[in-house]
Amino acid sequence: MIHVCYALRDLSGKYSKFVGTSIQSLIDNTKSQVTIHILHDSTLTHENQQKLQKIVYIHGHEIVFYNVEKLAAKKLQIIDANVQELSNKRDKSSAFYRYMVTDLLDKNISRVIYLDADTVVNLDIADLWKLDMNWFPLAAVTQAVCGASKEITAAFNPLIKEEILKFEDYFNSGVLLIDMVRFRFLEQDGSILERCLKIRKEWGSKNKLFDQDALNFMFKENYLKLPAKFNRLVHVVRQIGKPKNVGREIIHYSAKSCQADFNDDYNLLWFKYFCKTPFYSSSSFIQWIEKTQNSYIRVNSLWRRIANLSAERQHGFFIYPDDLDKVIEAVGKSDNDIGLNASFPDAIENLISTMEENRGKIFFFIHVPMMEYSSIRKKLVEMQFEEYTDFLNVKELDPNLHGYRSVLEL
Repeated sequence: MIHVCYALRDLSGKYSKFVGTSIQSLIDNTKSQVTIHILHDSTLTHENQQKLQKIVYIHGHEIVFYNVEKLAAKKLQIIDANVQELSNKRDKSSAFYRYMVTDLLDKNISRVIYLDADTVVNLDIADLWKLDMNWFPLAAVTQAVCGASKEITAAFNPLIKEEILKFEDYFNSGVLLIDMVRFRFLEQDGSILERCLKIRKEWGSKNKLFDQDALNFMFKENYLKLPAKFNRLVHVVRQIGKPKNVGREIIHYSAKSCQADFNDDYNLLWFKYFCKTPFYSSSSFIQWIEKTQNSYIRVNSLWRRIANLSAERQHGFFIYPDDLDKVIEAVGKSDNDIGLNASFPDAIENLISTMEENRGKIFFFIHVPMMEYSSIRKKLVEMQFEEYTDFLNVKELDPNLHGYRSVLEL
């Protein structure tokens, strides 16, 4: 029996379909018997629970639900006490539910595979399950082996930028193979949850990625590195310009990389499995198509506004060198434009000072990863610059990038 675990918090009621899609893909590609373990809270509706059960039961597998609010109330209190910004609604606290596997799952289960909801298992999960872990408590895929750029990763992760964590050893926590016996042995020195929360609290604002940074700090020299096929990061594939063809891999749509572009094989793969689940309905799909069309209209309108606004201003580009050609092709460039390399150590400070020196005279086209852009936008707004008037995220001009939000509305 293969054991696979998901963690789920669904305030809108529209996130459960991602778990359902992932489960559907896993079952379609796996020959062995599987038990699915769902760590959830009261936001999982009875209707969505039944849909998840239907996916599993119709294929003769098993599914078990664990309401952490009832079964692990004390641990939820610990999360709230240690991570203040996650208190009250605990919008992102489901990231910490995976720490509860040793408490909630049966003691006879010796290992478990943890999967993020935004994954598609396009291989037989037994390929991962049967690996020899060599007595490591954890197995995961590094960002580096997936082809991620150290510069881009460090740009929005201070722990890597300051080399507190080594980029070459930094793993993505969306796919984990956990040795339950070793995990329980480690907990003899204290709860892994409490230790990770303590690490996160100690690093404060530098700890941007919640549990992932804490896991990396705790297991940085004590985990098995897996091949990239067990956690293929779609946004990284697109950044490095690899072919769109999908392999026999676990596909991870992190960083909101499931888009409304049906010319992309990764997007088509997600919809292939989603349409087989009880979460799919023709009426909701038609509504989604209509909303996607509206996003194209919005982007075209934004294009016209930016063209008019920036016509009398000098243009600036804040961008990584590898992306320069495609952005210039989309936006255009003249000899008087200013180009700033986003990969330089003090790049953001340089951007702010350049905009300050040319306030009201320059319009900056910014092209960086979405998480990095959010930080830049906050700093610029604090400096009294206006988005869409003094700067904009070039990715806003690509209607396909609005697709993931539309998928959530299905």
